[in-house]
Amino acid sequence: MRPYVATIFFFFGLMPVDLGADTWISLNNKALFNALADKTLAYEDAIQRFYSDGNTLYDAGQESWGKRRDEVDKYCSLWPPTDQWDCYFFEMNSRGDGVRFVAKDGSATIGRYVK
Repeated sequence: MRPYVATIFFFFGLMPVDLGADTWISLNNKALFNALADKTLAYEDAIQRFYSDGNTLYDAGQESWGKRRDEVDKYCSLWPPTDQWDCYFFEMNSRGDGVRFVAKDGSATIGRYVK
């Protein structure tokens, strides 16, 4: 019996538990626009400023201007020289201090608001 109990504790002791994990909430068009308009996000190695007129400035050591538009529950961006819009599901964390852009393949980019 003891080896069985030890195995259970060993197994559960190795399981990662993040009690402070974010809960992500999808936003609709108006909430999405308000979540980004005239706001700045910090990513791991860059910052991005979103303007209410649809322009966006991404800076990872070199500035890059793009455009954004909001579709039903999605954030879409266009970065010259391409003319293709890329769209992402858009979510805000339950604390309201961060957002997440989720691509079709499930990969995600998380940004935190800069005050």
